[in-house]
Amino acid sequence: MIDKIKNSGIMKIRGKKAILMTITAVFISLLFFAIFSNENILPSFYTSQPVNTRVNAMDSYVKSIPVIYGDSLEIATYSALNSIYVRRSPVLGFFSTELAFKTELENCITCGAINCAGPSISCPGMSGNDLKTLNKTLIALAKENMNLNSAFTINKVEVTQSYPYDVDVTVDVSYSVSDTSFNIIWDKRETITRVVSIIGLNDPLIGMNTAGVTNKPIRRSSICEFNETCWDLNRTTEFYREQKFTYAVNGTSFLSRYWNSNSPSACCGIESFMKINDYRNVSFLDHYYYLTGHNCVQNPTDSILLYNNIDTGFKLDAYTAGRYGISDNYTALQCRPS
Repeated sequence: MIDKIKNSGIMKIRGKKAILMTITAVFISLLFFAIFSNENILPSFYTSQPVNTRVNAMDSYVKSIPVIYGDSLEIATYSALNSIYVRRSPVLGFFSTELAFKTELENCITCGAINCAGPSISCPGMSGNDLKTLNKTLIALAKENMNLNSAFTINKVEVTQSYPYDVDVTVDVSYSVSDTSFNIIWDKRETITRVVSIIGLNDPLIGMNTAGVTNKPIRRSSICEFNETCWDLNRTTEFYREQKFTYAVNGTSFLSRYWNSNSPSACCGIESFMKINDYRNVSFLDHYYYLTGHNCVQNPTDSILLYNNIDTGFKLDAYTAGRYGISDNYTALQCRPS
């Protein structure tokens, strides 16, 4: 699986830096003016301009929409993922199903509310970064600067994951651009896809299990990245101390952590070590600690190893210790079956 990921080219870092996600409608405005200043478009109030000049101006605008809309989609998706975490981690906790999570996420992306069909609770912290609000900005800019009428219909938004540190978001959007003076109309339907980095977003698994008391941002470790054969005691200790995440075929994906799934994700699994004080005989691997029975009570056949040489009281199940190349370095063995 690791070789497959390498060969397919997904190892490269995709998506923009998290800092870019703070861009708002101001960015769209700047992009809009940059595009059209390069096209040397005549102002629309020159009513004597030839029809073909007007057609070229409209064509340039229509061709720019997928670019502008794609950037809006990226902004909206990152904002929506953060918004859901802010809303649910303190009180509401995990979603009951994958469908419930994706419905709320796609609504936040689309309209900035939990339910786009009617009166609803706003998605906190979106600050107008949903697609419908960004649509209004684009419509206003086109009208003000080119005297063009624009209309957008969002048919469908879908968020999936095919890489550990990104999510893929796709929007099916229909739009119409018209100039009533010349009776020219463009009608188009586009499927626009963007890759959105999750770096900097808080881990839903830890945040929702602690009701927002502990927030652990997704940060990518370079230690043994996509190489499960290079782990040893020194590298594992360093990985524990930096408190970052690594790809692991046994890990759970970022998105699935919103609905508390314990299913491993071959394409997108991530994991991290817990840095906690817990006297119980449990594995400190994050998704094992919260989601499965890697402890003496629920699974007495699973050996729990104590690693005081990594940190006082740090424990792992024997299987994970083997994966991280430290199965022979424990200082005590607990809960071993008789």
